[in-house]
Amino acid sequence: MKKALITLILLVGFLNLTAQNASVAWYNWSNPETFLLSPPPLITGWGVYSDSLSHTFNGKMFYEFNGEYYPISNWAEYYLWFVNKYWYNFTDPQLYEYYYLQNDDYEMARYIAGDNYQGYYYPSRINITFVGKDVDVNRLNANSKYIASNDKKVKKLEKQVTFSEEQYKKEHDIKKNEQIGNKNQAKLHKIETKNELNNKEYKHKTNNNSSTNGNSSGNTMKSEGIPSSNTQKKSSGSKTIK
Repeated sequence: MKKALITLILLVGFLNLTAQNASVAWYNWSNPETFLLSPPPLITGWGVYSDSLSHTFNGKMFYEFNGEYYPISNWAEYYLWFVNKYWYNFTDPQLYEYYYLQNDDYEMARYIAGDNYQGYYYPSRINITFVGKDVDVNRLNANSKYIASNDKKVKKLEKQVTFSEEQYKKEHDIKKNEQIGNKNQAKLHKIETKNELNNKEYKHKTNNNSSTNGNSSGNTMKSEGIPSSNTQKKSSGSKTIK
């Protein structure tokens, strides 16, 4: 009984040690077995239909984002979900999905380990090794300070993710309100411009009507005061008969 208990304690201690120092080679980025042997992700995304999908697909995990469900069976799939959900924490997030669609384990792992992630702590407790490859930046090397290795760091990670999501939504709402305000201002300016044009057109028509009336009355006055040319000719051409 004592031996069994000691063995169990040693096994738990070994698993905890492994969980804190799990190492993943870049060529195993899409390997399901490597994912199962790694510590579970710290940030998850269970949705309403995750359990039913899991039962349907032989126990495979599914995380939800924006109404879509992502199968999670390796680190490539997990980070596809994480990058898509928290895309505003990444530089050029579309690159990761491109590498994913190309089945390029090296580029996917290099993207995650590089300086593309703007957060401090990562949502996974793994180190990434680039055997046979040269990389300029590896934030997830064996001495990485970006891994949430204790409860205090995990809480900071959760706060970091929550804050970034709320901050994004807040900034997004501000931009949306600014766009609505700009549209309303544009509409108001358009209405004011239209009113100004209508006023100018009305004044122009009024002035034209006034000038037309003035010309017609002037012509009438002239015609009344000046005799016709025929009358003048007859007067000048007539002779007195004696």
